[in-house]
Amino acid sequence: MRNLSIERNLTKNTKVVIHELGQRIIAVKPIRQSKISEEILLLPRIDFTQFVDFKGWTIKRKQFPLRLGYASTFNSAQGQTLQRVGIDLTQPVFTHGQLYTAISRVQSREDCLIRLPIDATSVPNVVFPELLS
Repeated sequence: MRNLSIERNLTKNTKVVIHELGQRIIAVKPIRQSKISEEILLLPRIDFTQFVDFKGWTIKRKQFPLRLGYASTFNSAQGQTLQRVGIDLTQPVFTHGQLYTAISRVQSREDCLIRLPIDATSVPNVVFPELLS
């Protein structure tokens, strides 16, 4: 992926919603401050070139500069307000404070869905006491 237009804030990892699909162009609406913008941007197919060292080949292809995004990490969501959040806690969170960061991204508890292991009613608070002494 690459920066398409810094002036229009269309850079690598910009989140967008697809508005219309075409053969050669995709119309998208960027997501800014957790809200879908009314601005419609057109994304063309662009050339990607990849050199395969093993055979000495160069592969060229045209594709839309988009990557499917349906999940993000706790840290990448920090500072954002989201409409809804689904949190999978079938594996414990990595560090103290990550669960709070994830839960606090929404404005009401009805907008937060948490998946726990079967029969679980709580999650462990990851703290290493030896680091506090």
